[in-house]
Amino acid sequence: MAAPSAGTAHTTHDQNAEQQLRTALVSHPWQAVPLAMSRLAQHPGTVELRLLLVSALARLGLRTLANEQLAQVQVAVGTTSLDSDPRITSARDVLNALPDDCITLDQRASTCRANLDALAGRSGLPPDLETHFASWQSTLAASRAFRTASGSIVVLTSDGATWSHWLDDAALARGFTGAGLASEPLWLDGIHAPTLIRCVAAVTPTTPTGARTRITLLAASATEFLDGLSLADLRETLADDRVSCMVGRDVPARLAAIWAQSQDEVPGLVLGIPLPPRPQDRWPRGSIAAELERATTSRQQLAIALQRTLAQRYAGRDGAWWASRYRAARAGEAPPLRVLIPTTRYSTFIKHAADDLAHALRAAGCEALVHIEATDTTQHSSLALPRAIAAYEPDALVMINVTRARAGCAIPESLPVVTWCQDTMPHLFDEKSGRSIGALDLFCGHLLPQLFDQFGYPRSRALESPVVASARKFHTTPVAARDSCHIAYVSHQSEPPRAMRDRLITEARATGDTLLPEIITNVYEEAVRLAESPAKGPRVDHELQYLTERVVRAAMGASYEPSVYPRVVTSTQFAIVRPLAERVIRHQMLDWTREIAHRRGWSLHIYGKGWQHHPTLAQHARGELTHDEALRASYQSARVHLHASINGFLHQRVMECALSGGLPLVRVNRDVLAAISLQVSKRVSLRQDPEAQAVSDRSCWMYVERDEEAMRLVPLMAAWGVTQHESIQLFPNLRDHVGADGHSLVPSESTAWMLGPTCDLGFDSQATLERLLDRAITNTSWRDARAAALREIVAREFTHEALAHRLLASLERVFNLATNAARAHVPDPRP
Repeated sequence: MAAPSAGTAHTTHDQNAEQQLRTALVSHPWQAVPLAMSRLAQHPGTVELRLLLVSALARLGLRTLANEQLAQVQVAVGTTSLDSDPRITSARDVLNALPDDCITLDQRASTCRANLDALAGRSGLPPDLETHFASWQSTLAASRAFRTASGSIVVLTSDGATWSHWLDDAALARGFTGAGLASEPLWLDGIHAPTLIRCVAAVTPTTPTGARTRITLLAASATEFLDGLSLADLRETLADDRVSCMVGRDVPARLAAIWAQSQDEVPGLVLGIPLPPRPQDRWPRGSIAAELERATTSRQQLAIALQRTLAQRYAGRDGAWWASRYRAARAGEAPPLRVLIPTTRYSTFIKHAADDLAHALRAAGCEALVHIEATDTTQHSSLALPRAIAAYEPDALVMINVTRARAGCAIPESLPVVTWCQDTMPHLFDEKSGRSIGALDLFCGHLLPQLFDQFGYPRSRALESPVVASARKFHTTPVAARDSCHIAYVSHQSEPPRAMRDRLITEARATGDTLLPEIITNVYEEAVRLAESPAKGPRVDHELQYLTERVVRAAMGASYEPSVYPRVVTSTQFAIVRPLAERVIRHQMLDWTREIAHRRGWSLHIYGKGWQHHPTLAQHARGELTHDEALRASYQSARVHLHASINGFLHQRVMECALSGGLPLVRVNRDVLAAISLQVSKRVSLRQDPEAQAVSDRSCWMYVERDEEAMRLVPLMAAWGVTQHESIQLFPNLRDHVGADGHSLVPSESTAWMLGPTCDLGFDSQATLERLLDRAITNTSWRDARAAALREIVAREFTHEALAHRLLASLERVFNLATNAARAHVPDPRP
């Protein structure tokens, strides 16, 4: 068989290419239209191909270009009337039904101008922008712009030879969910996708904690920048001060310099927009991502060098060295102790607690520095903490709810670390966290038994310290501005319980977790029922524990693993089940209060985020209160402040209210009474000789009549309809559990009896709440006397000032323990 001629092979190639274009025009018009127009401009092709192009352009909503191609079809078939060919007639009817797609030169210029006005005063814009604008506007006639059916804007040169903008950014926007994005900076490589830019801004709103994602639009030239701004109205997005622009061929180099100079900040993510305009005028594709990769590598190397430097600087500072340093500083014989307190501005309370503790430490003779993000669009990088340590060279580090393990390798081993546990965060329930509390460290705050019994936290380096408040910030000096009301409540937990449940399920599913959604679904109704229990009801804490165990075991099914199960139960209980119950108990209290206030004519003010959107409480929303005079004024100006928590009454709101001269009323359940009873039992255990009591098995019990404080439990329980047993349990081993302050880890008497001998500041139902409100609102002498008594207790024991002194003294004792252990070669004492 003879080989095909060159002409035959070329014809076959053309036929194959045309056939591929036909298929693509039907199935993928966005990809195929530019190719088809380019091919037909060079090779006339067949009428069928051009008709397919007309159809593809019509589906994209590009009526003007489709009509132009249809005219070419008319010429190709050699007719003088469009009505002579049914294919042309049909195509014409379709095109006539489409809306106008043309964007005029004046529209593009006015859109660009409006967008520039929204950016007025913003840094990063090209110099001599007006000159650039005039020059750019004079070249607009060299191109034509069209709006597609999807809303995307495409731009074709006037000669029809080149697409300067051809991108379905509307489709990109539909596919961009923002899933997995943190509040870190975003760098958009290109400004020619307005719909996507709006989408990125929309899916990165300000978070409930106040974090804002910084968005920077990158363009290679003033012409590219102005072209992009002319495509769509972006005024609402551009007016947001978290959006900025960088323009110029040197943008990659400028970004490299920024990332090198701001090593305390997370560099962020680069989002490359496809098909950049005029690629020949831009930096090479991927240049910015490559600069980010180089910056990341440089930071990794710096982290290693910093770790080595800090280790050398703190080398040799053992327990004896630190004990000597602290004694000399506190005696005035050496420079003041320096305490570094890393925190975050993206919290509802932690940042205030850090600031208040810093003030208290300064009052105690120390220097204290709070290390916090500079702006609400800043996220600290992993280098921020070691760089702060290197610059400040602290004598102690105080981290709230963060252990050494959580901070990675950023902290020198011989730098004392205080972990201040204010909240039962899930990451604390981890053996790695517990074991990371070193010989020179201190763990203080909420000392849950599980932390010691299951996760290896050392009792000898623990300091019992309930929530405290700032006596500097909250005091009884009369406030200048008053927002008086009968009843007030402060909380950011405005999301209703059912909505919270649905959100937790959605978030769990988004991470691919198949276990948590089932657990959340199965615990919700029972958690609601338990949270609503009265004081004489069941032990909610125990019942929630049992509920969690049962539901987790069922959900794990065949994947049940005994070694993993306890940790899953604990983390689920404190991360999911208890927060759900917490939300229920608070919102039920507010439902009671709303009904009472409406019926009795009392005013109710609810302060915090989001209450204005609550389905039933919106009318009582009064916005947020800053953690300063505004909050103090609220405490002092209301007749009462309400508090409800599954964790009891030891809460900063109660302490702050009392210090301000206000009167907090708290919700009481069986757990509150049980907690008081347990605290009494523990103190009795330290006073009484367990050997003199009746011992049964491994438990030790004592008749309540043998101890004066134990007898006080009888009228307390009776006031709430609970029968006090004739005996209480003792804990002989408590004498061996000596904390960092040299005392057993047992709360003080004031902690247990803060609310009075019968908890007369408590309520457990709508009826008891109404009686208590009536007494507090109508009986001024009783209200003022109870407020004064409570304030005296809080001012004595539950302030940052008291905690600062206890921390310093306890650290000295920890250093002495470490010194003695090192001399005796004693291993780390842990439970």
